[in-house]
Amino acid sequence: MEEKQDKKKATNEGEDKVCINKSVCPKYNTITEQCEIGPLTPEQRRIEAFEKRTESALFQKNLILQGQRCNNDEILYANKIGNYTKALPHNLLGEVNLEAYNIWIRTLTTANPEKFELIPLGGSRKFVNPQASYAYEMVGPDSNHLTIALAPSFSSAIEASEMAEDYWM
Repeated sequence: MEEKQDKKKATNEGEDKVCINKSVCPKYNTITEQCEIGPLTPEQRRIEAFEKRTESALFQKNLILQGQRCNNDEILYANKIGNYTKALPHNLLGEVNLEAYNIWIRTLTTANPEKFELIPLGGSRKFVNPQASYAYEMVGPDSNHLTIALAPSFSSAIEASEMAEDYWM
């Protein structure tokens, strides 16, 4: 009996000694048995991962927000011909139904999933995933830290050439 207690005591002392009774050995006293070879224990790795992720999150939080610039087409064109209106109802000229467009814009400001079901749709086309912009990316920067180039105004020569290219193809 005394010999067993000596072994238990010996296994807890010193890093070089082999742990015979894993239940009393701090290195193995975790939820899962240690099977990995490496410089860190699972607990040390968890702490280091947390610290690195916290440091990265603080870096992202402290980045300067650029903000997305608008080309003012929404203000310039009351019939919204320069705006994204795919899947909404349109008249015979291809202009969006303004009531449906305004519901779409109001819904985007709420982020309420139930309200997205109430947006009037035109034809058989449905929105693929209009709520994707509310998701938070866990890898890399948040989508709101990234900006895209200012879209050319609907009345610009650049937009005219883009439309010619689209319809030519």
